[in-house]
Amino acid sequence: MTRIVASDVAAREVLYVFQPANPLPVIDLSKSLRGELLPANVYEISRRFLCKYHQPLLVANVTAFVLISFVAVVNAQTGQILSLISIFLWIPLGFGAFSTLRYDVVRLLMGTFDFWFFSFVTTITAVLVSAYFRDLRFLRMIIDWVGFHHIVCIDAHVRGVRQFALMTIVGIPPVLFMLVWIMLGHVDGCTSFSILEYENEHHSFHLSGVDIIGNGLLTLALFITKIAVRKRRALRISQRSSLIQCVIYRCALQLVQVQRTPLAASTKTQLARIVRRRAVGTNTARKVMLRETNVIQKMKFVKPSQIFDASHTVFPLRQSENPVSAWYLLPLYVLGASGFLLSYSVFLGRVNGTASLVEAWCALLWTLAFVALFTALYHRQLLKLLVTSFDFIFYAFQVTAANLCVCILSRWELSRCITVLTWEIWFLWSLTLDALTPVIRDKLRFRVRFAALVVALLLLAHLVIMNRIFFVGDETLQDAVIFERVVWGHTVVVRVVPFYFSRVATLSLWCPRLIWRLTVASNTELTIIRGAVCYNNYIPKEKRQHSRADRIEPVPLTDTHGPAFSALSPMH
Repeated sequence: MTRIVASDVAAREVLYVFQPANPLPVIDLSKSLRGELLPANVYEISRRFLCKYHQPLLVANVTAFVLISFVAVVNAQTGQILSLISIFLWIPLGFGAFSTLRYDVVRLLMGTFDFWFFSFVTTITAVLVSAYFRDLRFLRMIIDWVGFHHIVCIDAHVRGVRQFALMTIVGIPPVLFMLVWIMLGHVDGCTSFSILEYENEHHSFHLSGVDIIGNGLLTLALFITKIAVRKRRALRISQRSSLIQCVIYRCALQLVQVQRTPLAASTKTQLARIVRRRAVGTNTARKVMLRETNVIQKMKFVKPSQIFDASHTVFPLRQSENPVSAWYLLPLYVLGASGFLLSYSVFLGRVNGTASLVEAWCALLWTLAFVALFTALYHRQLLKLLVTSFDFIFYAFQVTAANLCVCILSRWELSRCITVLTWEIWFLWSLTLDALTPVIRDKLRFRVRFAALVVALLLLAHLVIMNRIFFVGDETLQDAVIFERVVWGHTVVVRVVPFYFSRVATLSLWCPRLIWRLTVASNTELTIIRGAVCYNNYIPKEKRQHSRADRIEPVPLTDTHGPAFSALSPMH
């Protein structure tokens, strides 16, 4: 009887694991940027030069890094001299190290949103800081521009990975230091300049270059910190392995239903894999052959150890095998759509007084009733993974900050604040749909593409508000001071409109990506949570400390489709 009950429970279990939503790419690690982009004779000359003078070039590069950290602090003339010295010391190894990146991995990175967003922010910030300096100190920004792109291409490093990860962490304080010095107006010979000015009969608005520079440098520091933290975490996991885990290039995930494997069989399979790895490691000739064939390889999926039981929801419910009746779901979806559209009419319409307050409360209560059901059915583990991911935190911060700015601009008018709270709930709902397992989505007859329209309309609402501020002259939206304090003899003022403009500009770049993911995702795919991938470093461990990366001719493979491995399993 016990066996019958156990098998019946197992039959009712719905278990999921992460799997890549698309096939992982094949890369050729023998190709470097230098080898692919330079003529053969120039490539050979540069390779020999970097190999022969590696140590003095490394000292010169570190010296240049130290010198540029003081460019913004010293007087203008000294800063120009330091910039000139730094650029000459930095160029050989600065461009040389960048040229050794793996060509195929760089191509993959250039297909990611993170690369182009980071590149766009870096370029805009470098141009504006150069215009702010207005002299030879702009040479410092050339070093920063190349260096920041080097950081975002960290996945393409096969030599000195740990040292470069450490240098990435060390590079964060100089960026923050320059940000503080510029915001305090302490840079010698530099004054702010206007990017956008607008004045009407009610208000005047001003957006300065320092506002954009501050937002850009802060964003860069945040993203560099994200890269450094992810890389350090990846290095800790694979510290005894030849695997390089990517931190920028990540794969789309889907939830695949599986059956529970008996513990004994799982343990036996795991031990067999360990034995096979150890057997391979005892044969020197075999190790050499594996290293050669690893030049061309398929990326591997870093498979997490979690198994997600669909019944582990926020509010435990007794689940039925049949979908919920459409007669129950139709009122729910009508209620949710009505709440969302009503919130639009309150803020963007011309209704005032008691009527607008009643509509705002109705929109909020209907929205809460709709979202509460989804929240109750969220999977606990998936929700925890989701809310601790960088993308979720970044989206949530930008949206929350933008909504708070709207409340301040509206002088905390109650009906508009309630409406903005409704928008906040809808956006967070759109971000947390990954926590719905496929079986729950099917029972609710829900498709994640429905949320794409919600995100698009919320972004449009903020763009309409920006239009009202700068071009319509809405007297109900007034600029205000968020922060004002005298720091080191300089008055630091943070106003709402520039801060709100920066948030909306950032959302205008990030929301289209989310809208696209929601639109094309199937019912088993995730939109926020991404999967980690890795590849084998073909360079022997004892040779990875050198910056030199010789070109190795690719070796034909018979099978490039390696299995996924667990991040917690032994890696040799």
